[in-house]
Amino acid sequence: MRDLWLEGWLSFAAMSLPAFAALYIVTASTGWWPAVLIAQIAATGVFAAVAGRLRGAGVVLDADGIYERAYLRSTVFTPRQLVAEVLVIPVHRTLLDEVTHQLFMVDAAGRTLLRMRGQLWHRRDLYAAAHHFDVPVRVLEPALTWAQLRRSPYRRNLERFERHPLITATSLAVLTVAVITPVLAVVTDWVSS
Repeated sequence: MRDLWLEGWLSFAAMSLPAFAALYIVTASTGWWPAVLIAQIAATGVFAAVAGRLRGAGVVLDADGIYERAYLRSTVFTPRQLVAEVLVIPVHRTLLDEVTHQLFMVDAAGRTLLRMRGQLWHRRDLYAAAHHFDVPVRVLEPALTWAQLRRSPYRRNLERFERHPLITATSLAVLTVAVITPVLAVVTDWVSS
């Protein structure tokens, strides 16, 4: 998780610094650079708050059950008695020959109680979690692609955005345009005035 936190900051810097540098260059002669500075401080503050929540996220398994603190939610407790099975699905990552494991602790109806993604968790952590409770552990073989997983009976265990990647991508594109368009309009007004 520490590596993920550092990679998040590096990604934020790689995306935001060039954008803000360009805005500083454009607004330097107009006197609007303090507004850009305030925007940069605000963006960094929002990212720091989200990154702080990410650092506090985690899972604790004990004899009573599962304590999960997700990124933007408070701690959720799931009693151990609800855990009926552990499902481990190996999935090929897109464009890579790497396989990540997706761990699902499910109830008797097959609903997900806990999800641990192989992209975020070390394999030893997934293995320890899979065998923590005295319940059956089922590992699907062979590894699936994400497209196969979305068409499989286990698709219901995926997050909604994972089940519908086209809708997710379209929504993100629309949201990006909706945010960037007014910002560009304001910057254009600043530059032209």
